[in-house]
Amino acid sequence: GQLTTAHRILERCQAVRKGALGAISEEAEDQSEAKRWQLPQILADPQHALEAPWDYFRIKLVCVLLETCAHYFDRGSVKQRLDRFLLFFCRYVHSKGELPLRFMNMVYDTLERLRPKLVFPKTKADADE
Repeated sequence: GQLTTAHRILERCQAVRKGALGAISEEAEDQSEAKRWQLPQILADPQHALEAPWDYFRIKLVCVLLETCAHYFDRGSVKQRLDRFLLFFCRYVHSKGELPLRFMNMVYDTLERLRPKLVFPKTKADADE
């Protein structure tokens, strides 16, 4: 099903790039070097043409992964990393537009378990702040 589809998409991206993804650095010294190590568009852009707006697989996957292993991210610097990831996740959820109620409840429940005091932003503009 979806695993086969994701595998085909990744194979297609790699065939276009003719190489591996390699290491991804946050800052690159040279633009050509930055271009060489960039993520493929399908992985970097949530509104990429190959990902349909009604496809909520990534949201469900993140919620399941967070429920499974988020207890490892409860102290120190890894807690800060998870907080930062949750902000990006909220932005991604808003970028998908209006979600069905069952997916929104899944997101709300996951955030409530992880960070009870975290308020889910109402709009994408609030999430960007």
